[in-house]
Amino acid sequence: MIIWLASYPKNGNTWLRSLIGAYYYTKDGIFLGDNHLKNVQQFPVKKYLESFDYDLAIPGDTSRFWVLAQEKINEERTIKFFKTHNALVKLGNNDFTNRANSLGGIYIVRDPRNVITSIMNHFEMKKEEALNFMPPTMKQTNWRTIIQQLLDSVSIIEVSQDVSIQGQFMELLESFCTERAQAQSRDEILLGKPWTEEGKTYFRLKDLIDYCKTELGE
Repeated sequence: MIIWLASYPKNGNTWLRSLIGAYYYTKDGIFLGDNHLKNVQQFPVKKYLESFDYDLAIPGDTSRFWVLAQEKINEERTIKFFKTHNALVKLGNNDFTNRANSLGGIYIVRDPRNVITSIMNHFEMKKEEALNFMPPTMKQTNWRTIIQQLLDSVSIIEVSQDVSIQGQFMELLESFCTERAQAQSRDEILLGKPWTEEGKTYFRLKDLIDYCKTELGE
């Protein structure tokens, strides 16, 4: 399944690819430039479409094979990250992706002023040239239509109890009460140890809070 890193050009996609490359594809977290960036490829590009019969003379003709190319990628049955500057929309009658191929997406947004300075530096442009490089503002009616289409396709996924805040707290509470050194007498509660008597466990709230902060790395 694919996790998309989606952004407008010069919005920090490569920066995020670098972090993911260091975090997921190294043992020590040390980023080694292109050696790790290659683990997060871009889509669509020629290498993923060259086995399909499309017409280069027709702009956007590769869109007919976007989903098929993703199905081929997912034959490996592993989670893959892909950079893209595409959007979750149709080109003609062709979807960019679908639920069967996509696990999720990370939408990268950057302050437009920084995008302009990044474009200036990358392409050696003047400020006015970089500003004109940006796309024109979308009409409000078109924007609202796209947003509504996205909202209409939203599905609510209930969070597992184990990963909810309450679930995590209950796990920490159980660990605090059962996996730590137990008090041998009620007086040892003052030493930060839980004391269990007749099926009930007693402890100081301060000790539980300190334990939770330690376990959560705070």
